[in-house]
Amino acid sequence: MVMKFPRLSVSLLLLLVLLGPGCGGDLPFVKKSPPPEALLEPPSDPPLPPLTPGPAAPSPTVQTPKTGSFTAPDTRLADLASNLETMRARLQAAEGKIAEQEHQLQQLMHSGTPRQAQMQEKITGLERDLAATQERLLQLEGHRPAPKAEAPPAGPIKEVPPPAPAPAADPFQEGMSLYKQKSYGPARDKLQQYLKEQPKGAKVVEARYYLADSLLQEKQYDEAIVEFNKIVENHPKSPLAPAALLKQAQAFKAQGKAKIHGLVLEKLIADYPQSPEAAQARKLQGEAAATPDKKKGR
Repeated sequence: MVMKFPRLSVSLLLLLVLLGPGCGGDLPFVKKSPPPEALLEPPSDPPLPPLTPGPAAPSPTVQTPKTGSFTAPDTRLADLASNLETMRARLQAAEGKIAEQEHQLQQLMHSGTPRQAQMQEKITGLERDLAATQERLLQLEGHRPAPKAEAPPAGPIKEVPPPAPAPAADPFQEGMSLYKQKSYGPARDKLQQYLKEQPKGAKVVEARYYLADSLLQEKQYDEAIVEFNKIVENHPKSPLAPAALLKQAQAFKAQGKAKIHGLVLEKLIADYPQSPEAAQARKLQGEAAATPDKKKGR
């Protein structure tokens, strides 16, 4: 009896299940099976929770110029196309104005009215505007920026050196030029300036000789004798030393000092016997010796 009871219970349960939902619904421990229509329908999603207000998600689109720092490519292309159309319209308008002004100018040239110059100025201005418009149009079509003025290179400014001062005039050359022109006073001043500035210069002997001769020509005999004597004493081997003795003898003679005149000639002949000035001194001695005989003959 113990073994048969379970089998009866199982059989009874199976019978109740097979009898249908009507009988099965009265049994609380029997699970109801879904109707056939429910098996064919897809399961429905669970209900979503109610939406609560929160921060809006960022838009995937590119911001416009009003709310962002850059424009979308489509907007830039549209602006560029609009600029091109505007520039083309301006270019056509400028060409039309130029054609109209040229036509008016031709009419004025035929009529000979005085407004021809004014019309020419207007046409020139329109041509400048047209050139600027064409350049702007080329820039827009080629997407090239307008040329920028180049800044001057940075760096220190080189100062232009002042011109070199003109070389100072040589007082010796100026003195000799004045001496040749027989301007003995100015020549004497220039030669004295040279001797003062360059006491050991290469032209010291020449400057002193022509200084002494300028004094002799001005009949300043004492000063001339002193300057000639400086040449003989300080530069005895100079070619101008015998000439200085001859000039010195001439100064003594001009003063009426015949005896000293003869002594200077003798010194010249003794110290420089082969010089041309010594030959000239001998000639002067001969003339001086013949002078008393002529007086005796008279």
